[in-house]
Amino acid sequence: MIKLNFDEIVSFYVFFFIVTLLGSWIFSVFFKKEENNRHELPLHLIYCSICTFVYPSSSLNGMTLCPRCGSYNEKSKEDHRNIAD
Repeated sequence: MIKLNFDEIVSFYVFFFIVTLLGSWIFSVFFKKEENNRHELPLHLIYCSICTFVYPSSSLNGMTLCPRCGSYNEKSKEDHRNIAD
């Protein structure tokens, strides 16, 4: 029989617990399937000409509605700045 004192038993337990946590973390990071597989429209920043509020919009048409004042704003070439930029 292998003789182990209390300190060695606790050390082995902590070591295997940390290895298990590290292994599950690595598995979840590298082998996790992509859950957010939605193809969202790119958001653009729109500048409201009435209240000067800047808001994101993913609308495909040329007119957007300002969430603050409710006025319609037309997308211009200057407003087509991507949020990711």
